[in-house]
Amino acid sequence: MLFSNRGFDFRVQADIENVNEIENAIEKGAKGIGILRTESLYQDKEYNEEEQYQYYRQVFAQGGNNPITIRTFDGGSTVQPFGLWGIRNSIANPDTFQGQLRAVLRASEGYNVRIAIPGVADIEQFKWAKEQLHLVRKQLSEQGFTYNANTPLGIMVEIPSLVISLEMLTHEVNFYIVDADKLLKYLMALDTDGPMLTQLTDPMHPALLRAIKQIIDVKPENPLDVMVCGAITEYKQVLPIFKGIGIAGIAVRSDKISDTLKVIDKLDAENAARIAAKALVLSSADRIRTYVDSALDKLGI
Repeated sequence: MLFSNRGFDFRVQADIENVNEIENAIEKGAKGIGILRTESLYQDKEYNEEEQYQYYRQVFAQGGNNPITIRTFDGGSTVQPFGLWGIRNSIANPDTFQGQLRAVLRASEGYNVRIAIPGVADIEQFKWAKEQLHLVRKQLSEQGFTYNANTPLGIMVEIPSLVISLEMLTHEVNFYIVDADKLLKYLMALDTDGPMLTQLTDPMHPALLRAIKQIIDVKPENPLDVMVCGAITEYKQVLPIFKGIGIAGIAVRSDKISDTLKVIDKLDAENAARIAAKALVLSSADRIRTYVDSALDKLGI
């Protein structure tokens, strides 16, 4: 049985960490910025709201009419208690979170901008983020600021509990970005890398691929808007699998965009679905890679 395809173009966007990467990504063919990580605004010193506003205005101007997704401050650090990252860090520091939301909303007026929340483990955490966004919009209106009032709010899918309970969130969430690196880490209960763990850290591990498909299967009749980022996006062999199961697209490093587009442009939906169906019954990353390589070679890709 073939998987159903979404019926629209597979988006190849950029995964970047600062404004200096945007122009290069767009020149290489990226159809927008799939994820802009914002940790640089909090590392050496914490940018205040006005400084963040100026930074985001520069980001959005560089991106032009292309869609841009801002991931809110992750907050992960080796000096923090384990688990205090993403939305949990934001809940512990609401003023910082609200300041970032204010800066993004003000700067995004006139641009195609989305906001993604990292570290969400359940619906209550996401509802808290939505409440903060509503509060910030109200504050900006009362203070006479102009801002983007229709910014979609999505989540980073990184924690297995979210995959299991995702159906509970679909009426609340606008879009999803799977951080495949973190999701694999938590699926395999890993906190370190080493030669004995190579098999478990392989981004093409069937457990990760099946978890990503499980996300799509939550709403097969009305597919969710799901993007994927992380090391897995740099593997040629994963592209027909993602396109075949109905992933909306990927956010990939700028230097990989051109090669990725060459594969996607040659890969039609029917062949992608056939490859995905066969690949996802295989029991190891090596078997999956070998099979997909052979299938793409037969297609001249």
